[in-house]
Amino acid sequence: MAAFPLTDSAALYLARDRGLFAKEGLDVRSRPVQQSVQALPGLLKGQVDVVASANYVTCLQAYEKGTLDLCILAEGGRIARHMTDVLVAKDSALKSPADLAGK
Repeated sequence: MAAFPLTDSAALYLARDRGLFAKEGLDVRSRPVQQSVQALPGLLKGQVDVVASANYVTCLQAYEKGTLDLCILAEGGRIARHMTDVLVAKDSALKSPADLAGK
């Protein structure tokens, strides 16, 4: 697995370090990456099976271009409520997610 040194990946590192993957018969090794784009070549070549906490935009752009056959297993970026909310200034013309269309 390619994984980022972020809180989003903490559970994976803890599971690996505590032997939880091994108890299930899985040989999980992690390769640290700093950007999602660094993990894509490994995915394409079969050197990496999973990218933990990947940037969806990078992966979806590669999928859109046809360079990556993609399957999102689970959202990993919800450590805390409202962590990925979109925030705007009080006087912004954007009032709902629908207002982002085409922007």
